[in-house]
Amino acid sequence: MLNFNPMKNGSIAIDWRTLLRDLAILVIGIMLSLTMNECRQNAKAGKDEDRIMRQLIEDIKVDTLKLHEMIGELRELQSMYDPLTSPAGDTLPTYQRYGLASSVLYISFQPSRTAMYELSYSNRSGDIERRDLVAQATALYENDYRMVTEVAEKIADFVLEVHIPFLTDELFYSPDTTFDPEEMQALEAFIYSSSFQQRTYWLEVLWMNQEQTAREALDKARELLHELEKAY
Repeated sequence: MLNFNPMKNGSIAIDWRTLLRDLAILVIGIMLSLTMNECRQNAKAGKDEDRIMRQLIEDIKVDTLKLHEMIGELRELQSMYDPLTSPAGDTLPTYQRYGLASSVLYISFQPSRTAMYELSYSNRSGDIERRDLVAQATALYENDYRMVTEVAEKIADFVLEVHIPFLTDELFYSPDTTFDPEEMQALEAFIYSSSFQQRTYWLEVLWMNQEQTAREALDKARELLHELEKAY
């Protein structure tokens, strides 16, 4: 409160000491309020960063498991189809060769994006102190994961639009595992035909390409996961 002392001539004298004290209290109060608000905002941002980055760790853990399983399944597919394009297939029983020729698979890949959606679409990446890790995660998803996904989609397109229609048109249906001589002759002619061999070889090449891209993505995902777990 300002103190005004009336003077004898009717003018008013200002108590400058009291004025300066009140101003100092006001400024200090404002600064304390701003500091406390900044501390609250920093604490909230810190909690949000910890939550988001821990979610990113969980997402990448799931992705590494998916990629590891994908690599194993792709190896099994290649091993399963090898007899159809190698001399070893001659020793397989006819019904096994028929089963291999009439079946075809593809393996899709969809990465977990819970944390990346929050970082990207909620514009939270600017709140993260370890922006270097966010940049690595972005590169992993936008480059390596994207490549795995695109290769898997190309294989699915080839299987659904090319290979399966070809099998439907060219390969006869057998309700059991027994074949008469004419069916065996027709099956062998189909399996050793250049059209079937070329399509099967191309399918194996696609699987090998998918395995390679999955392995590269898995290595980078594991490396990033290690860095994230050290930081959070």
